[in-house]
Amino acid sequence: MMEILGLNVPDTVYVMFAGTIGKIANEIANLQRTEIAQIEEDFVEGKVGSSTMPQNETR
Repeated sequence: MMEILGLNVPDTVYVMFAGTIGKIANEIANLQRTEIAQIEEDFVEGKVGSSTMPQNETR
């Protein structure tokens, strides 16, 4: 399949690195769930929403 698509075999180090990063991201997402709530984003005065989502601030 890789030959048909003209792709090279991925380097093992990159595959392991991507898998590890995915596992870390999954663990963080699970620990942020409300029923677990072991980690959470800081709240500071004036913050309107998630730091990853643009928000329109109304005053």
